[in-house]
Amino acid sequence: MALDNGPDHPMFPGVGFITIPELSWRHIEAPTDVVEIGQRVSCEFLQFDTHNAEARLSLRALLPDPFQAFADGTVVGQTLPGTVVKVLPFGAFVDVGNGVVGLVPFKEVHGRPAAGLPEVFQVGDEMSVVVRMSSGRSEGCSLAAS
Repeated sequence: MALDNGPDHPMFPGVGFITIPELSWRHIEAPTDVVEIGQRVSCEFLQFDTHNAEARLSLRALLPDPFQAFADGTVVGQTLPGTVVKVLPFGAFVDVGNGVVGLVPFKEVHGRPAAGLPEVFQVGDEMSVVVRMSSGRSEGCSLAAS
């Protein structure tokens, strides 16, 4: 990323770096999901890495935190619609909107044990979930199937 008025990089003057987690609050597969080569963006300066002589920048820091907005707008016990976005052996990740993805641990599915439950969920399934916990931090929220 070229800097307009920033510290010089020893090999690439006027260059700063944005790590993938600092591109967006939501999970992305590739940087091109957020930015394109040559695109002009505004960033927040995080730090100057003296070891690598690089400016560390963040696009995410300039955007509202969707997890805090979710925590402010929902209460424990509230039922929400969601879409299964990922299924792992321990639970399903469900998108409840606005960039917030929560975990439905298989132990929270109708009080049944986790054995064999991953097959019950498919990516793209629509489901209702109940908010079990919301920290308001980027760790997301804990959900249960309703």
